Amino acid sequence: MSRVNGAVERLRAYWRARRMQRFRATVGLRDDWHILDVGGTPHLWSGPAERQTVTLLNLPSIAAEMEASAAPMRHVLAGDICRMPDITRSYDLVFSNSVLEHVGSLRRQQQFAAIVRSSRAYWVQVPAPTFPIEVHCRYLFWWLLPSGFRRKRIRAWKRTGRPFLGRQMAGTRPIDRKLLRRLFPDGEIATERFLGITKSYYVWRVDTVEARRTD
Repeated sequence: MSRVNGAVERLRAYWRARRMQRFRATVGLRDDWHILDVGGTPHLWSGPAERQTVTLLNLPSIAAEMEASAAPMRHVLAGDICRMPDITRSYDLVFSNSVLEHVGSLRRQQQFAAIVRSSRAYWVQVPAPTFPIEVHCRYLFWWLLPSGFRRKRIRAWKRTGRPFLGRQMAGTRPIDRKLLRRLFPDGEIATERFLGITKSYYVWRVDTVEARRTD
């Protein structure tokens, strides 16, 4: 099992690095932009190409743990974006990587999307529910398994010393391309693939005039 976990983690690191390259190229990222990363962590912005000022918005319990590891130009902010309708006004771009599927109900996903869309520019990525590997629980085709089986496994994780994983999977609501379009009707959507298989979707919008500030 440890070999499997190690292989998955190496793949995740590869996917993250490739995704950040695509993100920079897609939005025309500039060094002087101030970015709000919703649900992000410092390691995603630790590469040599990441020169922007980044504020990491996360839930209070997670934000407290990140404070010690935040590097210069990386600021940690505690809060729930669904309760912060004006948060995006202070930033050039709002970024979110594999977070929207974890915010809860469809209503909260809609709140999240509406607030992100109020920004000057945004880039949001979500995993494709049809990708063979569910990277959190390591199950093959997790979202295609019967719902009764998934509920049983979640209860088992909560009972057998993996309560965080159980809560995480119980609170995850996958997003397909059709729903992503409903949530972000003003954005452009692209598909990320691995070995020809759809791995995730990302949606973005950049207002060239407003996002590229000169102040």
